[in-house]
Amino acid sequence: MGRHHTATALVELAVPAPRVSPESSAALRSAPFPVIPAPRQAPEAAPAPVVVPEPRGWRARRAAKADAAARRAQAVAVAHAQRRARQVALASLTD
Repeated sequence: MGRHHTATALVELAVPAPRVSPESSAALRSAPFPVIPAPRQAPEAAPAPVVVPEPRGWRARRAAKADAAARRAQAVAVAHAQRRARQVALASLTD
């Protein structure tokens, strides 16, 4: 512990804590914070929605590729479900 720490400890010990009566602290605690009204705004002053521009260049190609892959995956899933339903229907006819 250096000189700085001992000086801080002496200052903290030298200052007495403020005395607060229980009645005043209860009154302080029970009083609510005052309500500060927000500034009034006209409805047309509301911020406009953020418009995101369409991607261009390589970002547009990347987005188009991702959309095409998603559509392809959906088509494959539908075809698989239809094929499976056909197989189940044929199997139930032969039983």
